[in-house]
Order: sequence, then C-alpha cells, then structure tokens
Amino acid sequence: MDLPLELNDLLELRHQARSIGIAARRPVNHVLCGLYRTLFKGQGMDFDAVRQYQLGDEIRHMDWRVTARTGAPHLKVFQEERQRNLWRLLRSLSQDSNRLPATTPLPQVLDQLNRIAPTAAPIVIIADFNQDIEPLTPSLGKLAQSHQILLIPIDDPADKKIPSMGKVQFIDLQGKRLDIDSNDRAGQAAYHALWQQRRQHLVALAKRLGQPLLAISTHDDTRRKLLYGLRQLQR
Repeated sequence: MDLPLELNDLLELRHQARSIGIAARRPVNHVLCGLYRTLFKGQGMDFDAVRQYQLGDEIRHMDWRVTARTGAPHLKVFQEERQRNLWRLLRSLSQDSNRLPATTPLPQVLDQLNRIAPTAAPIVIIADFNQDIEPLTPSLGKLAQSHQILLIPIDDPADKKIPSMGKVQFIDLQGKRLDIDSNDRAGQAAYHALWQQRRQHLVALAKRLGQPLLAISTHDDTRRKLLYGLRQLQR
C-alpha cells in the first residue's frame, strides 16, 4: 500500500533531517576541522593517494599522467576534512524504471553498490531485513571491507507478532494465495520465533563485520530514534 506524502510533510522532514549530524568517531587533529574530520576519502585539500577510476567518480580529479602511463584511468584521492558524501540504499517495494527493479535480489544490489561507491564511503542501508540473512553475508562482507556501513532494519509490530484476525488470506508477489488461521497459537509462536531467529542472525552478522546496526520501528519517532542511535554509535 502506498501512502501519499504532502509537500508540507516533506518540508518538515527536511528541517528535522538538518538537526541530525554524523560526527567523527575519532578526535579531530586540527582546531579548524570541526566535528567532521574523518577517515573517509573524498574531495579536500590534502592529497592522499592515486587509485583506479570507478563508476561515479568525478572526472575533474583524473590523474592524466598515471592514466597515460598505465593505460587505465586513474584519479587522485584527497583526505576529506568537511565534505562527506553519504551513500544511502533504501530498499523499496515500489518499481522504478530508472533503477534496479524491486525484484532484484538484495545481494545483487549490494554488489553493484560496492562497485560504484568510492572507497571508504559511509553507506547507510535502510531495508526490511526480516529475511534469511545468509545470502546477504558475502555481499555485506565485501562491502564492509572497503566502507563504513550503518544497517537500519525497518520493523513493523506485525513483523514480530502476527495480529489475531481469524482466518486471513495472503497473496505473495507471485500471486500465490495462502489461507491461514491467525488465531492459531502454535502458528503465532512459530511466526515470532522465526522473526527472532532472523534478527539474532542479523545482529550477529553486524557484530562479526564490526558494523553498527540501528533498528527503527514504524511506531518510533524516527528523528529521535536516529539522534539517540547515532549518539550511541559515536561513543
């Protein structure tokens, strides 16, 4: 079900988003750097390294001498002081002809993101992680080797506990119909146990990769939850 958004709602969210900052985890090393001195490589004043060109890089930073010498496009990388290019992956169920279709497996989406995101880019992945996490492990592992990731699973109370509604008919994305008795206690217990198992696997994966995880419920105040979660992550 698509919920329409009014312009005023979007403007209000924009103002709320401006109050959410992502400060550096480590102390700054210069009085003029502010809170945003980071390890992420991007546009700045201090030259850091030369690497091969990746899809999405700015052409103005091309190192033409190295490109001519090696025969492969290379560009200069600078140590970033203030500007942070934050990559956001929002896993939506809606279709968009200009992007990967919603039916594209999430591991494939993560692999493509790993190819196009600049090295050491901060990446926020917002998705419904109520699924088998095992197929995501290799792709998330590769992504975590080169980037800092923040996993944000979006939870709905109905994901954890199926409401008691009697006999209900569900239709999956392939059009297959399934009739269930939502009042069945054994079924409710199995439903909740599956959610718990999947969440435990996701938490364990995030810890193993050394990447933070911040779960947000559809009933939460998103701005306050993000502010609280980001403060906890910076400790």
